[in-house]
Amino acid sequence: MFNDFTVSFGHPLATGLISPRQVCRKCMKALTVLEKKVHVVTIYHSERGSYLGSRVTKFCWKCKIYEHYGFWTENSIKHLDISCLDNEFFISSEDTAFHMSLMRQCASLLVVGAVSYICYFIQSELWLH
Repeated sequence: MFNDFTVSFGHPLATGLISPRQVCRKCMKALTVLEKKVHVVTIYHSERGSYLGSRVTKFCWKCKIYEHYGFWTENSIKHLDISCLDNEFFISSEDTAFHMSLMRQCASLLVVGAVSYICYFIQSELWLH
């Protein structure tokens, strides 16, 4: 019910994804939370299914660095945090996040799918030549 209430206002709060970093990684000045940079994110969870959450951006005015949950951007270049795989969620795109337990459960299926595609591709290449 609370999630439905927050979704109706455009800021789902069932899960808030925000960087724990408080200071800029370059100049060590305090980061500012950008209230207008709250983005709706579809979250895929192994137990809760899919639902909406929010991704919050922090900013360093001096260095022009944007801090996000699990990554940061500078000059429009995305850099993953070293510890991003230790987070509870992995943000795969601007508006999609996966709970790490779901990623672990599906890891073998992703590998099997990739291997099948590679085998199919090699077979089709051999057939064409």
